[in-house]
This record gives sequence, structure tokens and C-alpha cells, in this order.
Amino acid sequence: MKISSLARGTSAALILIVLLMSAALTWALRQIDTAFQQTLSYADYRKEIERQVKQPVNAYLDSGDATLLTELEHNLDTIRQRTERNTWMPAAIRQQAQQRLAQLRDEILYELREAGKLADPQALLINNEREQSDTLLSLRDYVAAADAAPAADRLAYLQQLTLALGSLHKLSLTRASYFTTLDPGSAATLRLYLQEAQDSVHALQALPKLGLLSAADQQQDEMAALMGWDSGSGEVQTDRAEELNAQLLSLLTRYPKELENATRLSRQKLDSRRNAVAALDHLEQTLASVEEVLNHRYQRLLELVFWVTGSCILLIVITVIGITLLQNRLAQILSISSGHIDKLAQGDLQDRFGLHSRFAEVLSLKHSLQQLHSYFLRLREQVRTESGRLQQLQTEAVGSAHTLERIVSAQQQQTESAAAQMEQLTASFHEVAANASRSSSSTAAATRLVDSGVEALEQT
Repeated sequence: MKISSLARGTSAALILIVLLMSAALTWALRQIDTAFQQTLSYADYRKEIERQVKQPVNAYLDSGDATLLTELEHNLDTIRQRTERNTWMPAAIRQQAQQRLAQLRDEILYELREAGKLADPQALLINNEREQSDTLLSLRDYVAAADAAPAADRLAYLQQLTLALGSLHKLSLTRASYFTTLDPGSAATLRLYLQEAQDSVHALQALPKLGLLSAADQQQDEMAALMGWDSGSGEVQTDRAEELNAQLLSLLTRYPKELENATRLSRQKLDSRRNAVAALDHLEQTLASVEEVLNHRYQRLLELVFWVTGSCILLIVITVIGITLLQNRLAQILSISSGHIDKLAQGDLQDRFGLHSRFAEVLSLKHSLQQLHSYFLRLREQVRTESGRLQQLQTEAVGSAHTLERIVSAQQQQTESAAAQMEQLTASFHEVAANASRSSSSTAAATRLVDSGVEALEQT
């Protein structure tokens, strides 16, 4: 294993991890953005359902306006077409939503149309109560117009009218409360107040008449007087109170039947409303499941992002730790090597390079240091050998020096005798030289004589 290969491998791994982390985070961010866009699309879809379905349904149930029903039908078709194109919605939930919308259009829409035809079930009851109120007011006017009647009788009428108006008022309030919930307790209370109103009417019928004719009889008498007819024909004339009491009794007699019909129609309308609300609730539950799926997908993406980020960070940390350990190991190797080299430089050849490693560079360094150590050992042995030889040579040189000294001493003596002989030889040489000089002079003179003789001979 080479340190260079390991270093390149860790660097390449670190770069690869960073690239993978960048790619994973980019992919995750795109997925999160897609999930966010799906959430926005879901919110818009919910708002569209609320605006184009729920609000028109509630408005139609409250008003019975047929134009709202037509608009609702068109809106349902539009939303169904849009639901088919919603690719962000899971296929199973999209199919359920289409089924819910189809149910709204085919079943609930028919019930709503039938319920709208019922208009207001309380209309007849309200009209009945209004007529009762008008009749009671007419009785009050009847009492006020009967000036000639006894005061006690008029007071009795007013007391019963007050009770009847009170019963009618309570009946009207209870009826309004009853039709909001169709509560059986409210129905019992309503029947109680109806019985109380009927008792008041019976009490009014039992009171003595105040002597005012009905409007028809009074008009007939006026016509007879105007034409000069005989008004005493023996016909039975009706008191106005009897006519008004008969109207009240007729209204109160019709009231239970009208109440029963109104209750049936209200229940039918309430059932239609409940069915519509239930269908809308089912649609809401289906859409809520979409929200759960989107939230689950979003949470899963977040967990995936956290997992990928954590894994990449963990790998980066592991890689950095590996690089740090490698650097520390290299620093340790360099420290041990420099210490060993320093000892070798100081001449300490006892220390051994004890570093154990599987790195090729360290093994090569160890082998080189071992070779250097062996070389120094060999060098030391060679130095020791050469030192021994030098000592031997020194001994021989000392012996030679003593021999030389003796020889020199002998030579000196010989030189001194030679010097004396040389002095003698010098003196002899001087003498020889002097003799040679004299001989040279004689020779020169002889030469000149010869030359003179030769010249003389030549001349002769």
C-alpha cells in the first residue's frame, strides 16, 4: 500500500462524496419544491371546491334559486374535468374524488332540485299565524266598536284576546324554533301552545256577543234601508264575533294538518340538506386523504434529505478523520525517522529503526535507513581496521625512526670525517688549482711561442 495512492484515494473519495451530496441535495430540493407545488395546487383545489360547490349548495338550500342549481351543475362538470387532469393527485384518490363529484351531480343534485321545489315549508303556517293575528286584531276592533256593550263583557273579551295573542306569539316562536331542529320536545311544546290557543278561542266563543253584526249582514241592512225594503223579514243575523271566532277556529283546526305537512316537507328538505352535506363531507374526507398523502410524502422527503445529508456529513467526517490519522501517522514516521537519522549522525549505531508499517514508502525508508546503518557499521569496522593498521605502521615508523636516527648519527660521523677529508681535499684542490694556473700560464706562453713560430714559418 502506497501513501500517495491512499492520499489520492481519500481526496477522490472526499470529492466524490461532496459531488454526491450536492447531487442528492439538488434532487431533494427539487422533490421538495414539487411537493410544495402540489400542496399549493391542493390548496387551490380545496378553495375551488369551497367556492364552486359548497357555497352554491348552501345558498341554494337557503334560497331555492334555480339559477344556483344550474351554476352548481356547470361547476361540478368543470371540477370533474379538472380532477381528471390533476396529475399531482394520486390515482386512487383522484378516482374517489371523481366518484364523489359524480354522486353530487347525479344523486344529490336531483335531491336538491326536488328540495328546491318545496320552497318554504313554513309558508302556510306563517300565513295561518298571520291570519290568526289579523282575526284577533279584528276582534279587538270589534270590542272597541261596541261602545254600547257592558263594560264587563268588553273587559272579558279583551282579557281573552290578550291570552289568545300571547298563545299565538308563543306558538309562532316555538314553531320557528321547532323547524330549525325538528326536535320532538319542541313539537310537544308546539302542540301545547296550539291547544292553549284553541282553548282561548273556545273561551271567546263562550263570551256573550256585543251586538255588532257581521259585515255582510250590516251591508245587507244598509242596502235594504236604502231601497226601502223591509228589514224585519225574520232572517237570522250573525254577530260579527261569531264570524271572527269561526275564522279563528277554522285556522286553528287547519293548523295541525298544515304543521304535519310542513314537518314532512321540512324533514324531506332537511334530509336533502343532510345528504348534500354528507356528500360534501365525503368529498372533504377524500380531499383530506390527499392532504395526508401530500404531508406524508413531504415528511418522507424531509427525512430522506436529512438522512442523505447526515450520511454525506458522516462520510465526510470519516474521510477527514482518515486523512488526519494518515497525516498524524506520516508525522510520526517522519519524527521517528529524523530521530533515527540524528542518532546515526551522532554516531549512535546501537539504535534500531523499529517502525512497523505496511506503507511502501515507509518500508522503502526503513530499508534505506537499514542500509545506511549497515554502511555506517561497515565504515566503522573499516575505520577500526585502518586504525589498527595505522598503529602498526606507527610502530614500524617509530622503529624506522630509531634506525634512521642511528643511521643518521652514523652518517653524521661519516659526514664529519668526510668534511675533514673534504677540507683536506679542498686544500689539495687549491694547490692543484694554483699549479693548474701556473701550468695554464706556461701553456699560454708556449702557445704564443708556437704561434709566433708558425707565423715565422709562414713568412718564410
